[in-house]
Amino acid sequence: MPYIHPEGAPERASRLGHVRTAMDPSVRQALESYFLPPAVSGPPPIADLLVEAATLPVSGLPKPAYAISIDGSKQEIEVRPEFPSARVGFAQVAGIFSQLDALAPPPPGGFVDPVAIAQATRAALVKGVVPTSIVTIRSGQTIHEAWREAVWELFTTCKFEGPAGTNTRLADVLAHVLGTPTLPVSSVTLERCPGRHDRDCDAGGLVVPLGGATCEKCGTALYFTDATNTHDEVVEFGSNDNALGRLMLVLELLTFLWQIRIFSMVDPGRVFPRCAFLLDGPLAMFGRPAGLKRHALRFLQAIHARELAAGRAGLPVVIGIEKGGALAEHAEHIREYIPPGYLLCLPDRYIREHVQHREGNRAYGYDTDYGRRFIYRARDSRTLVFSMPPMPSGDPTDDAEAVDLGHYPSLDTAIGLLDQVGTMLYRNAVIPVAFAHNYASLPLGTGSQVLTYLAQDALGAARTQVRLTPFF
Repeated sequence: MPYIHPEGAPERASRLGHVRTAMDPSVRQALESYFLPPAVSGPPPIADLLVEAATLPVSGLPKPAYAISIDGSKQEIEVRPEFPSARVGFAQVAGIFSQLDALAPPPPGGFVDPVAIAQATRAALVKGVVPTSIVTIRSGQTIHEAWREAVWELFTTCKFEGPAGTNTRLADVLAHVLGTPTLPVSSVTLERCPGRHDRDCDAGGLVVPLGGATCEKCGTALYFTDATNTHDEVVEFGSNDNALGRLMLVLELLTFLWQIRIFSMVDPGRVFPRCAFLLDGPLAMFGRPAGLKRHALRFLQAIHARELAAGRAGLPVVIGIEKGGALAEHAEHIREYIPPGYLLCLPDRYIREHVQHREGNRAYGYDTDYGRRFIYRARDSRTLVFSMPPMPSGDPTDDAEAVDLGHYPSLDTAIGLLDQVGTMLYRNAVIPVAFAHNYASLPLGTGSQVLTYLAQDALGAARTQVRLTPFF
């Protein structure tokens, strides 16, 4: 890692610093021993996986009239740049309600009135701050203790506004997700004591009620929110941007699921079937909080079952839009072989052979996904990777050899929505998700400086300029 000059520029490497590595015979020998999957030449083997959208089974759902889109953003800033560097992390998640009829351009091919768009969208934020390095809630705390307590405070102070002026704490939302849409759990069982990070505690099977508890063996305070396992991503020294990202994923998931639950509970079949719920990113959870994916799938399937029991068509459109990653890159490589208006199904065998290039029986997304991935070439030629949860039961990893489209009953309605809400502002973009980006994002530059000053003033630290991370 290079030194930093007094003026802030990084130490420059020698222009000949690569020669020793490039001339070393062992380096070439190692490279020659590696396996590189062959490049795709000619049409990919997808003929039996393509489905014309017009031939999909009819869902029985009405055309979506409303879109609820969810996106999150996070930023870690330095409160005190000198060693040891002190940092705090900001995270926020936006939920955007849009009336889709206002997003349709007037014929022939006109532009949407920005005023009409503003009047047709409503936004709400879940936001908070947590200590990520050196900063703690009280003197003598470790960063693990401070993180866990701050997450609990965030979950008890942040609330979702519901019908008739009701408000629900994030902690209670988590209790519902771990339970059912109508019956929250009253306690969680921690596999291991969080005190293992600071006190080498080996206690396990700890029952923690919603109000919290204490480990009888090491005295560590236990919080209901420890069930999210974000603290396991925390490191004692240095940046905790990775842990902050995991926390943001949890906040996104809870916001997404709770918005679906709110609309399903307060409306007796009038608006809910005409809604579409869009998450920025795949329907998946990563890292230590990944265990929440099974609860998320059960939560959605329970709402679907209740809709069917009421004589309605089931869960409306619920999708995640994936803009980056291996599957999005693969979709770009093969887009010319997918005709507009066609859906490409992605059974596990295809992903293993042509995306991951690996053997084995472990399905793609086994530990992370609560939605099955698809690639759709929209009628305007946008290429979209999206995921949907299987209904009324099952798991997205069940489709090893072929995708059973019967497990995705709202697929035709989702495809129609994706054709409806495209935008030319960004590549392969969807308008409601772009709205969520705009409202949720924490900007670099001026935005970073404002958040830095806020944290420094609140903590009594001297104001400093944002220190940009050098590119090495």
